[in-house]
Amino acid sequence: MRWPCPVRSAPRLAVAAAVVFTGSFLTASDGVKGVGQFNPQDETVELFSAIEEGKLEVKLIPKDSSQCRVLITNKTEKPLNVSLPDAFAGVPVLAQLQFQPAGANNFNNFNNQNNAPQRVGVGNQFGNNLFQGNQGNQLFNIAPEKVAQLKLTSVCLDHGLPNPRPAMPYEIRPIASVTDKAEVYELCRMLGGGQVSQRAAQAAAWHLNNEMSWDQLAGLRLKLALGSITQPFFTPKELAEGKKAAEAAVGLVEKRQQAAVRDASYKEG
Repeated sequence: MRWPCPVRSAPRLAVAAAVVFTGSFLTASDGVKGVGQFNPQDETVELFSAIEEGKLEVKLIPKDSSQCRVLITNKTEKPLNVSLPDAFAGVPVLAQLQFQPAGANNFNNFNNQNNAPQRVGVGNQFGNNLFQGNQGNQLFNIAPEKVAQLKLTSVCLDHGLPNPRPAMPYEIRPIASVTDKAEVYELCRMLGGGQVSQRAAQAAAWHLNNEMSWDQLAGLRLKLALGSITQPFFTPKELAEGKKAAEAAVGLVEKRQQAAVRDASYKEG
């Protein structure tokens, strides 16, 4: 079900918008096409490096704020194993915009003045045996001059801008170009891994990325068609699950930071 933008009792946020997309437990029948098994005899390429080298061409086509397709074309004459990061971003291809991480006031104001659509973030935590790889990367194979297609789920990161739409071309970027909040990155991974529902993850994303309180989220209203009747945008169950997911994401970031400090101290010692 597609959820329209909620009605807020508080003033509308005038900030850049973004969406996190995450692949989750997909099979060829429900979202993966043109993807083969990882083959150790073929060359393995990292997504962004291969794009820069002209080996891959990638398009992100959003359906709305909750779904998109990612098309990855192998531009070479030999099969390639593609290494996907577990999170990356998509931004509208607008030559006049200079994209910056979410939270940059100049970018936010310029984006709103130009009515730009939302940026997107993509998390890839596929749960089927098409994919192999180390933590943080997923590997799959694309035949020469063929196109792999991935159907992904999403959560919106910010209020204030129009939803993504198929007519607007997008390109992918590192997720740091969308948000500098590591907790959102962890939430994206949790959503892709099936550890949190899409609706609960949506509440957690707005809490983490926009610093919306849980009371504010509970006050969001969904306007029904043909009238002024509204209903809560999130159910109590979704908010409770979202709060747990947000707390878990914060905890994961803290653990990673502590591990980094320990590693640095070992090297110094």
